[in-house]
Amino acid sequence: MRKILPVCFLKCIENILKFQWSTAEDPDGDLVGYEVQIGRDNGFTDVVSSFATTDTIREISLYRGIMYYWRVKAIDDKEGASDYSEVYNFYTEGESLANYLP
Repeated sequence: MRKILPVCFLKCIENILKFQWSTAEDPDGDLVGYEVQIGRDNGFTDVVSSFATTDTIREISLYRGIMYYWRVKAIDDKEGASDYSEVYNFYTEGESLANYLP
């Protein structure tokens, strides 16, 4: 899995983010799905979203002003699974504050 979005250390200005990863190939030709975890810590003890999908792209709405971590692993239809990818992180931009002239 090579293509990974959001990019590590990216500051995301929207709170609806597109997660995308490359297609995994199963050596036995089995159908492959993915398990994605998004958390607030790199140990994933505070998981805010976890989902299984057969797609390689998903949009998720997240809170603003928070650093998130995410990872993905491939799972074939016979329950064979890869290790999780490396952990990636990004920030969602916080709510903007209004500036007023003195």
